[in-house]
Formats: sequence, C-alpha cells, structure tokens
Amino acid sequence: MTLILMRHAEAEHGKPDRLRVLTDTGRKEAAARAMSMAAHAVPPEYIITSTARRTQETADLVTQTLRVDAPVHRDETLYTGNETDYLLSISRVHESFRTVLLIGHNPTISLLATLFAGYSVPFSPAEAVYCRLPVDTWAELALSGSDRVEVLHL
Repeated sequence: MTLILMRHAEAEHGKPDRLRVLTDTGRKEAAARAMSMAAHAVPPEYIITSTARRTQETADLVTQTLRVDAPVHRDETLYTGNETDYLLSISRVHESFRTVLLIGHNPTISLLATLFAGYSVPFSPAEAVYCRLPVDTWAELALSGSDRVEVLHL
C-alpha cells in the first residue's frame, strides 16, 4: 500500500481559520507538487482531507493537475486531530484503494511522517512524501519504525 502524506498549500491569512483559501502561490505550489506525483507514476486512488477549505482546494488542484477522478473524503477529525486520529481515518479506507493521499495540517502531518520514517520530516506548504507500507489493508496500519516503511520525499 502507498500512502501519500501532503500538507495543504499556502493559504491566505485573516479569515476564520477553516475558511482560509489558497493564495496564488499556494495554487501554483499544489499544481507543482501534483506534477511531482505524476513523475513518480503513482496517482492517488482515494483522497482524505480535513474540512478546512485550504485542504479541499489543494485536493482539487491535485486531481485537476493529475486528471484523476479519485473520491474525496472530508474528515472533520483531521482539522484538529493528532496522529492517532489521522491513522484512524486512513484505517477506514477500503482495501481496494491501494494508493491514498491524505492532505492535512502541520504539525500533525509532519509528526505522522516522522513516526513512519524514524527521522524528522518537516513539511513546508504543499510538501509531500510517499510512504510504502507493508500492509495488505489500511485497517492493518499501525505505527512502525523506518525499518518497515520506505519514505520518499517528493
């Protein structure tokens, strides 16, 4: 299974946090990161975002750039959740989806990647990493060390 962890792209300031939209730079960042995903030839089959507008816009730009029609699940718990909440959200994905993109927020997205990798994985806006996971179903997903998870920086 392949999990792509991505931080939302750069967002405007000043609005209520959940309603913040991407800046022009953020839209360009999201499209550029999607092109990096295309270069690795592993497009997402299923996407999970928080309910914040900026994560949803990032997902829209990724799907448009990659020309994929992946279902998008908006999970309220990802907005303020911790690593366990993120893992629970991923574990609910049906096993028929072999590549999942989770678009979330810092610091949680970075902490989750760090736990998988076994070393610090900082995330700038629109940053993404691939995690190749040694599981057959998402329900099996558990935190493991870097000896079991390959992390590829995009």
